[in-house]
Amino acid sequence: MDLKITILAAILSAVFTFAGAYYHYSNELAKQQTVVESAQVKEAAFCGGYQLGKIRISEITCNGKQELCICGDPSTLKRGLK
Repeated sequence: MDLKITILAAILSAVFTFAGAYYHYSNELAKQQTVVESAQVKEAAFCGGYQLGKIRISEITCNGKQELCICGDPSTLKRGLK
């Protein structure tokens, strides 16, 4: 009788452990998915804009303010600023 109770306790313990681990990791996966989606939205906003030759001009929001972002090869940008 004691062996049956021990086996039942071990099985129930394993079931609860796996259920807890599944719940924890599914929540972690959901949090990571939210972070990835947020990063993709920011990337789309930052990497979008207008392509003017080798330079890209984007309007982004930084600290609640709209800013103009000029992106491109540094040598191209330096040559254009001189």
